[in-house]
Amino acid sequence: MGGFDFEWKGKIYSIMTEGGHPCPTDEEEARALAEWRLSEEGIEWFGPVPTDWSKEHYLDDRYPWHRSKLHRIDVDDPDADKEPYINWFDYVECEYGCGKHFYITRGTHTCSYCNGPCCKECAKVKLTKCSTEGCDEWNCKGRGVVAPPSVNGNWGHYQPCNGGNKQKCHNCNRECAHCGESGSDKKMSRCSKCKFSFYCNRDCQKGDYKHHKRNVCMAVEKHQELQKGRFFTRRLNMYE
Repeated sequence: MGGFDFEWKGKIYSIMTEGGHPCPTDEEEARALAEWRLSEEGIEWFGPVPTDWSKEHYLDDRYPWHRSKLHRIDVDDPDADKEPYINWFDYVECEYGCGKHFYITRGTHTCSYCNGPCCKECAKVKLTKCSTEGCDEWNCKGRGVVAPPSVNGNWGHYQPCNGGNKQKCHNCNRECAHCGESGSDKKMSRCSKCKFSFYCNRDCQKGDYKHHKRNVCMAVEKHQELQKGRFFTRRLNMYE
């Protein structure tokens, strides 16, 4: 943690920083910082005003690898001596073919069944939109998710995601995980741990508890752990 002070329109602001990134605490500080950032003093302090990267883009487009410098550079300031600060948590790897890391936005495409992230380019051929009018959810065409544990406890197996075989997303195509009754037109409860399985009543949820805990909840939890492990491993590999 660090910080800096600047004066703007007769008022002095104290901004905290984390990893070199300013962290304003309220809208007034954020607005003043944005305006000051465009001034000569702000440009002298932070360098050239960067391009607006708020829309989805690939990490390699903004921070390409420089072979002679042996580190990534910021295309908005390619002559900088130091390696740019990259907030890796703003990027996720596309799991549908290209394998590129892309910037996460509110419009990021993810399968409603297996929750796999997909960039816009791959989404054109790898995902289908929910057929329900007004729904913005997506279904993938068989990327694959972590399968339930085998007898020997091996978690390395994968099974195809069935989202591509359904016209509606997981939320619109609600089916009781125990009795199979469709509940798209009525209120259903959802498992509070995995957020995946629906039940038409409490009796069905109790009846499916043992099977659900071992084959769904544990699989989802393990899948999330594996995803975190892959994220940090790939993050380190980018510097090799």
